[in-house]
Amino acid sequence: MQISPKLKLELILQITQTINRNISSNSFVRMFKDILETKLSIGKFIAIAYHKGMWREVFSHEIGKFKFRDHLEFITNIDSIYHINDSKLEDLNTFDFIIPVLSDGKIISYVIIADIDDDIIGMSASIKHMKFIQTLSNIVLVALENRSKLRDLINIKLLDKEMRLASQIQKLLIPTDKQILSNENIEADGFYKPYKYIGGDYFDIFELDAKNYGFCIADVSGKGIPAALIMSNFQAALRAYFTADIELEELLSILNKFVNRFSDSDKFISIFLGKYNFSKRKLSYLNAGHNPAILKNQETIKHLCKGSIGLGMMEELPNIELGEEIISPNSILFGYTDGLIEVRKDDKISFCEDLILEKIQNNSTIFDIETSIFDYINSLESEKAILDDISFLCIKFK
Repeated sequence: MQISPKLKLELILQITQTINRNISSNSFVRMFKDILETKLSIGKFIAIAYHKGMWREVFSHEIGKFKFRDHLEFITNIDSIYHINDSKLEDLNTFDFIIPVLSDGKIISYVIIADIDDDIIGMSASIKHMKFIQTLSNIVLVALENRSKLRDLINIKLLDKEMRLASQIQKLLIPTDKQILSNENIEADGFYKPYKYIGGDYFDIFELDAKNYGFCIADVSGKGIPAALIMSNFQAALRAYFTADIELEELLSILNKFVNRFSDSDKFISIFLGKYNFSKRKLSYLNAGHNPAILKNQETIKHLCKGSIGLGMMEELPNIELGEEIISPNSILFGYTDGLIEVRKDDKISFCEDLILEKIQNNSTIFDIETSIFDYINSLESEKAILDDISFLCIKFK
């Protein structure tokens, strides 16, 4: 079969115009397969491409039971047009040529081809049109690669947009500087930094009635959207059930049932839950599998550990032990999630509880404690040591 230079030029022009018209990739591939089969008399062929970490078939024609993966090691060592004439290559030997396709100097695809019947056609169609086949293959497969990259980029941008929106929604659940409590009885401030856009940490503090304040800091196992969805629902449940009249043990049991019902079996929530009655200066608390809050009561430092296991670990919480403390004036409570202390150092996981404890011991105001903690967090960011969401809640009882 003779292919004139004019026809070759027309075919190349047809393909490039098709690319510019932005028709579907499937239509684009069908057109290329038709050129190989009918215009160039290529009887069987297969194109493979490297995409998302593995080699995949892009298209094929009349290849029978041929499995390219059986010969992948051999094929991917080819860096120029290769004529197959080795009988040891078994079913790969039923093809004639392996054509590598390059983009930016890297091989991104291979086209493996064979003729219908050389005796009928005469001179091998593959040999006769080899350069032209290579040119067409480069145009088509590089275009498909570029389309794939563009789709990936668009998907990333859409996901990025969705994540930013989810982040803005989640921030509505965390008290802002204007919403957080600060009055003649209590002063509080908090900090929340998700590992990425959104995370599974949560803290809150609010007035229950004229004498009582409720507060918590919590952490969902895991990161990202799944953790954020669980925590957003958990926040709604906590706000609905946490009243001045409810006992903390009952509240914790209700929240445990909620987590068991609305989250997967591999997800649980750790929480430090507190209620403060300022007229009696009494703090009641429960620690459900969370990092113990640190209470600086006058000059005494105490870790608040009493409570139970994390929410969602069991159907019923065993042995809930209520903790109670009488609070001296100007005492400070500091609650935090494990992202603050669990960091990467020298390619190992380190725990920096003593460092946080030291900062609380050495500072007497919320502002000074936060300033010191922020310096520490900034140092973690510069060293790329952060592994998880970071949150803390600092309360001063006046």
